[in-house]
Amino acid sequence: MPPIPPEERGRAIGLWAGIAAGGAALGPVTTGFLLEHYWWGSVFLVNVPLLLLALVAGARLVPKSPQWGNEPLDLPGALLSILAVGTLVYAIIEAPAHGWASGETLAAFAVAAVLLGAFLLREHRAAHPMLDLALFRDARFSVASAGIALAFFAMFGTFFLVTQYLQLVLGYRPLIAGLTMLPISLTMMVLAPQAPKLVVRYGAARVVGMGLGLTAVGLVAFSTLGTSSPVGFVYLAYVPMMIGMSVSMSPLTTLIMSSVPPHRAGVGSAMNDTTRELGGALGVAVLGSLLTTGYGSAIRPSLGGLAPDVRARHGHGLAGRRRDGGVRVAAAAPAGVRRDRGLRRGAAVGGPPSHGGRLKAVSASALGVYPGGGPPTGGFERTSVTAVSVRPVTARTSTASSA
Repeated sequence: MPPIPPEERGRAIGLWAGIAAGGAALGPVTTGFLLEHYWWGSVFLVNVPLLLLALVAGARLVPKSPQWGNEPLDLPGALLSILAVGTLVYAIIEAPAHGWASGETLAAFAVAAVLLGAFLLREHRAAHPMLDLALFRDARFSVASAGIALAFFAMFGTFFLVTQYLQLVLGYRPLIAGLTMLPISLTMMVLAPQAPKLVVRYGAARVVGMGLGLTAVGLVAFSTLGTSSPVGFVYLAYVPMMIGMSVSMSPLTTLIMSSVPPHRAGVGSAMNDTTRELGGALGVAVLGSLLTTGYGSAIRPSLGGLAPDVRARHGHGLAGRRRDGGVRVAAAAPAGVRRDRGLRRGAAVGGPPSHGGRLKAVSASALGVYPGGGPPTGGFERTSVTAVSVRPVTARTSTASSA
């Protein structure tokens, strides 16, 4: 099979980006369906037959490249990169539980830094490095790699947080939450193949700049999302973000591929995939940890009278409250309408008087849904909650999170 001509590379990458977005559109819906009908581990097992099919199809259909030669695999480099990224993500995820300035957290970050340094040293000295650091001397390669990593940091991070918002705040079932996210991925599937036309007309620099700028606009809009925001606001924030991602990913990938010689196209493709995965993993870890830290800081002062194990669960995230008959705060009234809710002790589901009433009140306080920004000074026995309702949690979430 002859290689794709350079003048057709942008169009081919645009089509690939659209197909990838189509796969992303099916993911949340499939996951939501599996969680509502089967064991939670099925969301991982469902990929096994797809992986086997891809391996068989790849072996039969993908042509072998004689240009690879007999270069050995850089196993030490691969191991160091896995350990470095794994340790870094672990440190970020565990920081809210141990404290960002705690000894455990600082030690984990130090180990990650040492492993990353060892990886860079190994790649610099290796005769056949897994990642040729000399490629970063080309501005096209380095800037495009950074742009892709940042874009996927934003996209995967917001996907993760919006899933929590739809289920734990608005009260959507996993399948409904997945269907709610469907138009977002479909937008990318439609727009991504059109990006090469924009590049031809306006140039890659302008298109990428506009795309990343629109992504930033979407992130700013997300920062104003509140517990009483309607689901339509999620779409309003995602519209500029998804348009920006759609028009910028294809030219950024093209820049990476055009910056490496043809016989090293595999290195460019691998780097393109690596920056996406690294950016996505860090986006979920960093934004999830920041959300958990903010939530914990707001709610823990109100949990002093609870049992230690209950206080630990409820102090680390919304999902942890479900074990104790927790609550979901959902938009339930027009803006400006106040409803008086009796949040009395013993309101937990399916049991005798417990911490349920108090947990409901302090959870609402942490989410900032009280009039005036805080709980009433008279205690937690009865509160006024603005434009929200509180009800028992019964649905499962489609992502595992401490937030």
